[in-house]
Amino acid sequence: LLLLLLLLLLLLLLLLLLLLVAASPMGCNASDDKEAKYPQVPESFLTGNVQCAMLLMPIGLVIYGWTLAYSTHIAGPVIGHFLIGAAAAAYLTGMFGYLWTIKQQSTSAAAGAVQAAMLFAAAAISYISVYGVRRMGIGGYFTLLAGI
Repeated sequence: LLLLLLLLLLLLLLLLLLLLVAASPMGCNASDDKEAKYPQVPESFLTGNVQCAMLLMPIGLVIYGWTLAYSTHIAGPVIGHFLIGAAAAAYLTGMFGYLWTIKQQSTSAAAGAVQAAMLFAAAAISYISVYGVRRMGIGGYFTLLAGI
């Protein structure tokens, strides 16, 4: 029975990995489709990708936080983490397409600035998270993040 559960978990993780690998090209295709429809509107790169991120990110954060809070099976946090990653992968392809459209002469500098801002934000959130989890618990804190 334990071997069957481990095999099932392994299959679930492989499926999540395949879906996560597919999320970035799917976001890129959605971004390209919007750009083909509205070539004069650079913001069209972001519409579908932002909608996808707005749907998946809060759901993933809530699942991740509350499954950790209740010490559930490892599959719960992995599914939440997958949704968070898929949302980020879908959003970033549109963001970089948008930057490429509006800053064609300095795309690499703009992309580097986005990456640096993401790293600084991650450091700040990591620092703040210690206090948020201590005060609210991990489930409540991740629900707050999902609401923001």
